[in-house]
Amino acid sequence: MKNLLPSNSKFLVELERLGQLFNHGDYKAMESCARLLLKKLPSNPYVWKALSVALIQQEKNKEAERVLYKSTELSPDDVDNLNNLGILLQSRKAWSEAEIVLRQAQQLVPASKDILFNLATTLMHQYKSQEACNLFAQCLAFDPLDADIHCNMGCALDDLGKATEAINHLQTAISLAPEHASSYATLANVIRKQGRFSEAISLYEKALELNPALLHVYSSLFFCLLHDSNKSAAEIFYMHVKFGAYVNAARKHAPYHHAIAQYKHKKKLRLGFVSGDMRGHAMSHFIKPIFSGLDRNEFEIFVYSNYPEEKEDVVSQQIKALVTHWSNVFEKPDVECAKEINADEIDILIDLSGHTEHERLSVFAYKPAPVQMSWMGYPGTTGMDTIDYYILDKYLAPSSKIDEQFTEKLIRLPASAPFQPYKFSPDVRELPFIKNGYVTFGNFSRQEKINSFTIGLWRDVLHALPSSQLLIAGLHLDQQESVRAQFQAAGVNMAQINWKVRGDIMEYLNTHGEVDMLLDTYPYNGATTSLYAQWMGVPTLTMIGETVASRQGAAVMGQLELDDFIVDSPTLFVDKALYWANHPSRLAALRKNIRSSVLNCAIRSPQSIVSSVEIAFKQAWKTWCAGQPPNAFEVTL
Repeated sequence: MKNLLPSNSKFLVELERLGQLFNHGDYKAMESCARLLLKKLPSNPYVWKALSVALIQQEKNKEAERVLYKSTELSPDDVDNLNNLGILLQSRKAWSEAEIVLRQAQQLVPASKDILFNLATTLMHQYKSQEACNLFAQCLAFDPLDADIHCNMGCALDDLGKATEAINHLQTAISLAPEHASSYATLANVIRKQGRFSEAISLYEKALELNPALLHVYSSLFFCLLHDSNKSAAEIFYMHVKFGAYVNAARKHAPYHHAIAQYKHKKKLRLGFVSGDMRGHAMSHFIKPIFSGLDRNEFEIFVYSNYPEEKEDVVSQQIKALVTHWSNVFEKPDVECAKEINADEIDILIDLSGHTEHERLSVFAYKPAPVQMSWMGYPGTTGMDTIDYYILDKYLAPSSKIDEQFTEKLIRLPASAPFQPYKFSPDVRELPFIKNGYVTFGNFSRQEKINSFTIGLWRDVLHALPSSQLLIAGLHLDQQESVRAQFQAAGVNMAQINWKVRGDIMEYLNTHGEVDMLLDTYPYNGATTSLYAQWMGVPTLTMIGETVASRQGAAVMGQLELDDFIVDSPTLFVDKALYWANHPSRLAALRKNIRSSVLNCAIRSPQSIVSSVEIAFKQAWKTWCAGQPPNAFEVTL
């Protein structure tokens, strides 16, 4: 950079002062000095670069990004500028922009480990995993003992479905850097997909012990806890509360204060919905009818989408047309996001993600709205004392024991989400037993739900009915191998197991024609899969437990008055499977009538859900305006 310094000695002294301030770590003074110099040398790239460094060190990233763009314009071959700009763009998840500037840097210095690594991580976040792996391999050629590189290589390999190679790299990362929290969390992500929940839980806990600021790891941990049959409801609740306490402690400023008088006389309630799933995702299937049905004379709908703007799809556009206001907050820090919500004067802010991917629960810690709720996205508490209510189906919470598992107060609805079946659904087919002469059980769940406890349940059913078959039809081809190994280890007679690769919606629905009855998973029951099974005339045998996740199957069957398919113990699960296998005429009769039951289930209709949730919003708002604390209540129609 010395050749960029002007020869004028007066300026040279001032420019050298920038370096001195940097060496002393006085970045605020360095920023002031650089700004003064820019008035005299507005086109000097050295000064612009110095200003960007001072801003970065003070975490003024937004302004630093603007300054770096100016600096790279003045000095397009400055690799440091390009690399720093790429890192800033990464920090706000602007992956495609980061890729552009990092590729420019790579062209200038093809053999820089740092640039290759930053470019590879950028590609990985855009699901360009094979190219990312290739670049990480180049990085390892420079430094085979870098734990960060091994960790990220493991993540990219996992994305490619190469679990064994991924595990090898992640174990290497841990051996090289035992204090590297992300390596434990990433390894847990890989092995949980193999149903190894106990091991994954230990790894997630180790990661959080090393770095409690990894908030996304809490969500991954909770996912495992809800799938682990050995964990009690009390243990699961305790960990959620621990998350809530950490989020509160990590706040950068106190929660917003809301004066009742400021809101009391509003004519319309302004609802804010925060979600990363306003796109081609199961959530949109449930929320679109709600947005369509809410009374616009009484409610305004604001959406805060936490998903990359460039990946918004046709469904996103459909939802935009249904709402009053749409804002993409994916790249906004929590503080800015909360500030925007508060400035929008949202009355009730609703989280639709819970502890799932693309959640923004940490925004709710700032209490940007007077009343805050969680709904639909996650079958459990957020653990946060700044979220007042959790909306759920009354069939999921028939007793006060469920209330004890929530930091929020429960709002019980007749049903909490509408069901609108695929409009091109095939007709219900004849009971396969009539043609086959034996019962065919089925399951369409994702891999993580098929844990050792569930496999044990299914094994016992199959052993009790040696002529029966079980069709597994919810997995991709690469997932079948690990589940097959779990079956064999559990002593399942593999001659009774049939496999069908997961297909599109029509293949999925048509496959129900090959099944007499579904066997549910435990402790994380099927929800959408159970709804569609009933629609296709196939009842689901389900076992209830302590948690909301383990009551989802019972909620579906209970709403349709199919209580004969709900049990509360492994012994009864086997007994009930035997009963139905020995009463095919009853199954055949049910098969003819279940679809009409679904159609006539008023509480599942969009109109009923909208009516009940409107009552819920108004009641919660009335309680707040009266200066009263949140309290649990049930909506009846």
